[in-house]
Amino acid sequence: MMLYLSFPVTMFWISNQAEYFEEYIVKRKVKESQKAEIEKIYH
Repeated sequence: MMLYLSFPVTMFWISNQAEYFEEYIVKRKVKESQKAEIEKIYH
């Protein structure tokens, strides 16, 4: 029963840890902004 209750709590806690995803989000935003700049130059 304890495992049954602790699993969702653990998943929620892990998914809300910003430092795990911060680098990925920053890289994705940089790629998007670079892509937009390149499209603006060539169109």
